[in-house]
Amino acid sequence: TGGATATLLAAWLLSKNTIKPINELVEATKSLELPETKGLNPSYYPIEIRPLVSALNLMHRRFYEQLNSMNDFTQNIAHEVRNPLNIMIGEAELCLSKTRTEQEYRETIESFLEESRELAYLADRLLFLARAENKKEPLNSEQFNISSLLELLVEFYLPLAEEKNITLEASK
Repeated sequence: TGGATATLLAAWLLSKNTIKPINELVEATKSLELPETKGLNPSYYPIEIRPLVSALNLMHRRFYEQLNSMNDFTQNIAHEVRNPLNIMIGEAELCLSKTRTEQEYRETIESFLEESRELAYLADRLLFLARAENKKEPLNSEQFNISSLLELLVEFYLPLAEEKNITLEASK
């Protein structure tokens, strides 16, 4: 039994020394801060776990890049939503500030409708992006008549183009 005890003690000491750098790596990984850190120094760790350290550094960098990308995207979306809402709020406040003619009310409602459509279009684009990034849900493709779409776009942008002396037309 003395030999078995010595073997168990040696195995325990060996495993303790083997596990120590892994435990240090776990603690160092927990303390990584974004964005200040550049990652962990692989040369600090035994050669056997350096590939793991490098993989953790790569994962850390990718996560940080994705987080930055998400933050930028969120800020852009906030601006895209805020502009139509601010227009709607401003027009509503102006409209309610005094009694208006029926035509003025109609123009305000038409502007609300236009801004609401812009917000609905933005929501549709966001849903499309969410579906496109969701690998589990396949995108459905369908055929459509592009000339009809172009005619609608010309019709939509024609007043703005005319204001700026730009000619727009769609031909078949």
